[in-house]
Amino acid sequence: MKNKIKLCVSVVCIDFEAKKFLVVFEKQKGKEVINLPSGHVDFGEDPEEAAVRELFEETKTVADILVFGGITNLIKGTTNYFTMVYGCIGRAREACSDMVDEDVYRAEWLTFDEIVKLRPMHRNGFVEEKIRMCVSAIQANLEPIKSTVHPSNHFHRPWFRKEVY
Repeated sequence: MKNKIKLCVSVVCIDFEAKKFLVVFEKQKGKEVINLPSGHVDFGEDPEEAAVRELFEETKTVADILVFGGITNLIKGTTNYFTMVYGCIGRAREACSDMVDEDVYRAEWLTFDEIVKLRPMHRNGFVEEKIRMCVSAIQANLEPIKSTVHPSNHFHRPWFRKEVY
């Protein structure tokens, strides 16, 4: 059987001031899951355009500038999902109530620790990794490299984690 390849996008919308991330709550196969605003890239559509579209469709949030954060890969059955992850800087506001997307019923700004606590509800297990990728990519574009590297062991020390490296 031939494997299918699907190109998808996810958007990590970050409010650096409030230290929160925008997540969506969906109904998938009768259960509640959380995810980042995500979806498939339509035929002939640029992945960045798809990311802007999905963010708006699922949260009514308009992304002005996106930063490429990385790619994740998930194989389910005979389908290989490549997801291009984009980060954008937003401002936490009231959760959106009138969703356009049929799967999403709520969007909410949560802290990283709140997202970690909801890990059993994560749709595909990549939520935290996508957040880490995008925070690193955005910080690399906004701050000097030396401010994001711990001098003793050269591990990135993100502001949203409390662990000591």
